[in-house]
Amino acid sequence: MNALSLSSSPTIALPNYIIDATPGSFNDCFNRFPFTFSHTLAGHPLFELSNLAEISEMILASGQPEKFDCSHNSGVSAGSKFEELHSKDQVAEAILQLRESNSWIKLSTLNEVIPEFDCLAKQIILELEEFTGIALHKEITWCGATIFLGSPNTVVPYHLDHEANFLFQIHGTKQVNLFDQEDRSILTEEELEICYIGDKQLNYKDDHQEKASVYCLTPGTGVHHPICAPHWVKNGDDINVMLSLNFQMRSFNLRSRIYQANYYLRKLGIEPTPPGKSIWKDNLKGLIMSDAIFPPIKRLGASTKSLWQHFK
Repeated sequence: MNALSLSSSPTIALPNYIIDATPGSFNDCFNRFPFTFSHTLAGHPLFELSNLAEISEMILASGQPEKFDCSHNSGVSAGSKFEELHSKDQVAEAILQLRESNSWIKLSTLNEVIPEFDCLAKQIILELEEFTGIALHKEITWCGATIFLGSPNTVVPYHLDHEANFLFQIHGTKQVNLFDQEDRSILTEEELEICYIGDKQLNYKDDHQEKASVYCLTPGTGVHHPICAPHWVKNGDDINVMLSLNFQMRSFNLRSRIYQANYYLRKLGIEPTPPGKSIWKDNLKGLIMSDAIFPPIKRLGASTKSLWQHFK
């Protein structure tokens, strides 16, 4: 894929370091518990609305409309469904008029097409390696640097992502409501199976809100989402710009395959064994689903119910 170039790129340089934190929380909590950190990207010119509007126009001109979502956000709540959001066509205009446009905008995986964002993603990964003590360049199988923009008081509905996620708040304030991915009273095995097939939307329940960990982000702060941690987000009274660096990891690929297999087992009327309960079942499911990690699975093959019964 050909890289696109920002007209202002000669004047844009990255900070010498981006993440400002002590290694302890990263080492102890990475992909297990959420935690906050500080960073140096707030106010950086790469995230100015004029640059982001230019990026949206370049992506549109290059024939890659899948790289962005732009939705009208009026009346959206934690329990809304993504398909209920009404699409907007004029992305650059919505960005430049973000205070008034009542929009939620997503510019996806910019590291794949914008060199500056590719450099940014690589620098963050290098710093995360130092803080976590993990050789992430060997572990990561896919990485995306995505920008989220929102008008004042807009909401991102309740959902989960099957990647590790680091959120960097750039402009405005944001309330991030994160839930424990290991609490099966909040997130069921069946919901996880559906997620790994490709539907990350969840049903929000008001009575679960008291179990949320709530993080109020300001410019220069960030929060880590463990893989599959359910969450919903509400922006503050100002316009909102946030960078999300999310990535898939080799060590979680088997888990992905198991949940994909379990989805089809359940479709066949079989109650599947969750990951981690049987090594040989996990390995067999992983072998059968080995070609279907990401993007979401499109086929299972010719396996029959009688075959599945042996390793449900």
